Amino acid sequence: MKDKSEVIQEFNELVNVTAKELKEWLKGDDSTSAGWEKDDGSGESVGHDSGRKIVEILESNPDKDPEKYSEDDVSHMRKVVSYCKRHLAQEEKANNEKPIEEVKKSKSYASLMNWGHDPIKKREANGGGAEGEEEEQPEEQEEEEKEEKAGEKRKAPDDQSGKSKKRETEDGAAEVKDDEKKDEQAEGAEEVAEEEAPKKQESKNGQKNGTEAGNGDKAKGPKEGDTVSWNWGQAQPEGKVKEVNPGETTIETKKGNKVSRKGDEEDPAVVLDTGKLESIMIEPSIRLRRAIHAGDALLVKRILKSHPSLLHNPDVSPVGLSNSNMHLAASLGHKEVCQVLLDAGHEDPCPALNENHQTALMLASGAGHTEVVHLLCEKDSDCILRRDIRGRDAVMEASGGGHDTILQLLLTYVPGGPYEAVQRADSEGNTALHFASGNGNLLGLRTLLAAGADVERRNMWNWTPAAYSATVQAEVYLKGLVSEVGRLQQQQKRKKSIEPVKQMTVGSVRVVTSDEDERYEIS
Repeated sequence: MKDKSEVIQEFNELVNVTAKELKEWLKGDDSTSAGWEKDDGSGESVGHDSGRKIVEILESNPDKDPEKYSEDDVSHMRKVVSYCKRHLAQEEKANNEKPIEEVKKSKSYASLMNWGHDPIKKREANGGGAEGEEEEQPEEQEEEEKEEKAGEKRKAPDDQSGKSKKRETEDGAAEVKDDEKKDEQAEGAEEVAEEEAPKKQESKNGQKNGTEAGNGDKAKGPKEGDTVSWNWGQAQPEGKVKEVNPGETTIETKKGNKVSRKGDEEDPAVVLDTGKLESIMIEPSIRLRRAIHAGDALLVKRILKSHPSLLHNPDVSPVGLSNSNMHLAASLGHKEVCQVLLDAGHEDPCPALNENHQTALMLASGAGHTEVVHLLCEKDSDCILRRDIRGRDAVMEASGGGHDTILQLLLTYVPGGPYEAVQRADSEGNTALHFASGNGNLLGLRTLLAAGADVERRNMWNWTPAAYSATVQAEVYLKGLVSEVGRLQQQQKRKKSIEPVKQMTVGSVRVVTSDEDERYEIS
């Protein structure tokens, strides 16, 4: 991952519009003509949210002082840099060959402007480009460009003239995808790699990939013998298609490990011969988990839209515990991804459980992800009382993890009130106070005692919470809190016992006797 200074530098280079210019752009109708549309019915794209965040960053730090950027600002800068670089890598060359007016009408221009980059301004700063004039290129150079697009390393013989070749390349590109698909591809290159059919490319035998030889019928995906380049995570394997299998396919890596993938008729498993080793196209379920690990909520949303059956996507690996997408996102603290999953109905009608009967809330509470815990509590507060296979709940997980803020959140939302929640014990008789004491969570001890936790409660092994104190300091602190609580309870009892006496004596007359004389005292 790039360091903070490098991200800030690239962000300031790519975002070449001012906050005022970006504000005006986002108000116009052109800004809604491209990008992934949001589900709120406003007509805005996801790029609008990014644009508003960019305006906020530019206005809060007009001098672009690297020390003044917050972690949230840098995190968004990473997204902007990643998006703009992907988009420019695919569209910049084509846009530079078009007239400026034509570029301004394209969805590519609108999409980049939403993310703070004006390609026209960059083009003018670099001395401008072609204004609709097509320069004749030598036949040999055009031949090389066509072979480059097809991923070929050698030229294929062709008797067509240079002009007709150029026209065929442009027509073929127009048939495969329009500007809208280009925007979607820029927003998630990994997703597009498997959701859309590959581009028609020229192979060594003179045929175009994706087209049947002879009859011209369109085929699904690449064919054996075709040469393709696939955008796949960190790698971009390029080579000849060795096998296209609608069933299960297994290959052996250079380290001797075996990798398998189950394909189907619509989404076959494809094996590439890249020369030194074989590569297999990654399946959507794994891509979805990688997107969650990266915290890319937009890509997660797009994959789920194309593959709704992967909403839960349990991890069936030996150590995966059948954790669902929500378990993974919550344990990593990715709030935006959790929100996408909630909106898609992941926790309806009840929370997802893994093999240990744990909810996503339990994992987030134990890991200390406050924002995710708050989000899940707002969604379903009853989930706080759910127990796992060991009888533990989210309150116990937060206490054991030493997360006092999360503990307070859970006790605020828990149905039945905090007093009942802190009296609950797991299958071994341990209460939340036992876990907090064992962790040495001093703030958690005070929170639990204030909620009414029983300090004398013993577990199955006849141990009190104080016996599990992680340190001498924690034990002394706990005993001090217990003494303080006991003193306060005695004071409250004393006040309650004095109160009835005061009520009986108010406004009455008492006779006071003495050895010397008698007198009346009015109280």
